[in-house]
Amino acid sequence: MYDFPAANQPIISSLRLPEVYLISKDSHVDPHFMLATLESCYAGGLGMFQLRLCSRDMNMFPELLFDLKQLTDKYNARLILNGDAKDAERFDVDGIHLNSRQLFNYTGRPLAGHFLLGASCHNEKELKQAERINADYVFISPVNITGSHPGQAAIGWDEFERLSRSTNIPAYALGGMSAQDRKMARRKSGQGIAMISAVWGAEIPEQVIKSALV
Repeated sequence: MYDFPAANQPIISSLRLPEVYLISKDSHVDPHFMLATLESCYAGGLGMFQLRLCSRDMNMFPELLFDLKQLTDKYNARLILNGDAKDAERFDVDGIHLNSRQLFNYTGRPLAGHFLLGASCHNEKELKQAERINADYVFISPVNITGSHPGQAAIGWDEFERLSRSTNIPAYALGGMSAQDRKMARRKSGQGIAMISAVWGAEIPEQVIKSALV
């Protein structure tokens, strides 16, 4: 192992992260369909997936996470759980993603270094808090108008660039992202894009991932 200066840490974090990140829908009626779709996306080159559900049916949730981790490991990808830091102790995952409210529950990094720690941010205050707890990456959203939050105004690409340049944490553009937006996110100083509807609503989800990685 090599010891790198602290100033190099954002570069190292960026190298560990993919440019395309998939998030689950808020609910999945058929877990088998989700797993099959996710496997096709992994086969298409996807490197990281976040499970984010509105509610957890604890009768099936551990089994679902087990199946997801088995599949994720098969493709040497990473499984992130949207939740709080304690979930890293309860479930076999590669990291935890905090929402913008949970972000302020901590005064320092709540996870060991081998876990990935992500956070959802919408403004400079939240980005500064993500820096304070040493997050590995952030989502900046909503860049475009999105069907999941139709009443929320989009910040646009110029504001995404301003915010992403204001932090030393790799930032993903989220909100109405399509496969073609990855290059724009990179031009605007982002790490890449995080997608939801563009993949789950596609006829061939694997093709969306492949297109985003071109």
